Amino acid sequence: GGHAFAAGFSLMQEKLAPFLKKVQEFTATIEFDKSSENPPLSIDAELPHDYLTPELLTVYDTFEPYGEGFPPLLFAAKGIKITAASIMGKTQPQHLRLTFDCGTYKWTAVYWQAADKLNVEFKIGDSIDAVFMLGRNTFNGNTVPQMIIQDMRNTGADS
Repeated sequence: GGHAFAAGFSLMQEKLAPFLKKVQEFTATIEFDKSSENPPLSIDAELPHDYLTPELLTVYDTFEPYGEGFPPLLFAAKGIKITAASIMGKTQPQHLRLTFDCGTYKWTAVYWQAADKLNVEFKIGDSIDAVFMLGRNTFNGNTVPQMIIQDMRNTGADS
């Protein structure tokens, strides 16, 4: 693996079933600290609108590899306008695909588990402050930069 918590091992086929049983027994006893369900976000950089261009991914890529102990960079941007929003998910429509006007470039974004926030906490035309990671979306052979929203708040409608 690529970090201190990565591991690999071999196992004989006849030992697989007992191994899986032990893993299930062990994991059933794990308790999680409920107070850490929504830990504060540690933002690496606030980006002005002029920096929100596809070239940002080139800089972002120089910080790889990300993994345990070195999470992906987390960015913030203030006052970006929502120009489009749609709910996605075939069997359970619970995610959002958004488009933000960031000045010279329009960014697509995904906001997981946030469909219920559309038209309640924010709507098309509103300006928001966002905390996000960067990624790429590849569809039909085309790759475009995309934001992966971690949190956002409405700063009001753009007049």
